[in-house]
Amino acid sequence: MKSAQEQLAVCMIVKNEEGGLGATLDSIADCCSEVVISDTGSTDRTVDIAFEWLSKWIGDFPTIGIGELPPDHIFRNSCYLVWSSPGKRAVLTTHGAWWDKPGTFEFDTARNYALAHVTRPWVLSVDADELVTDEGKAMIGALNMVPPHIRLVTLDMEMQDDDDEGQHSFASERLLRKGAEFRGHMHNWVNVQPEERAHWQVPFFGHTRKRRTHESRRQREEQRHEMAETHFRRALETNPE
Repeated sequence: MKSAQEQLAVCMIVKNEEGGLGATLDSIADCCSEVVISDTGSTDRTVDIAFEWLSKWIGDFPTIGIGELPPDHIFRNSCYLVWSSPGKRAVLTTHGAWWDKPGTFEFDTARNYALAHVTRPWVLSVDADELVTDEGKAMIGALNMVPPHIRLVTLDMEMQDDDDEGQHSFASERLLRKGAEFRGHMHNWVNVQPEERAHWQVPFFGHTRKRRTHESRRQREEQRHEMAETHFRRALETNPE
């Protein structure tokens, strides 16, 4: 039987995350055998940081391939790099035209595009301002004990508030079997049945919003407002009443 680490891929979508991406990647370095990073239009050093980190993580003498998507693909003007070495695989995708007109970016589509590059049977979805805790890393070994009918394991996340005044925790849909997908253009959920879910009650993720720069938070909020307005207009066009 393969180890839990051999069965796990970490999957990320990122945009303008140069401030925290390196620390996030360091926190998952020894708990998986595959890393997929999908950049959705960064204008800072996010792609450079991801490239440098993946190149170092994959080790010496990797096989490197370059792919390009067709011009009529939803992620047109996109390319991706694939590193592979014994026991490890990494993918970095970039998308130059995702945001070329309003309403073309949707979080479920972005996450599912990243998932499509995964080859491992389990996927851990991580955001670029999160850290996998030591307790979370220890729990990854339990993957081999998850019943075969379970397709989603929800994980506890601890979030530090922006004002540093408090902390709260909640369960998040982050550990899924390959083949499960995200739904929801803004707020995501995984398309599995209730009986296909399980929960690990450990503080799996640490999350501090303060690691985002003011500009990064402003850009994300602007993006979310534009997405919300676009989807609201679509809903009105579909059902004016």
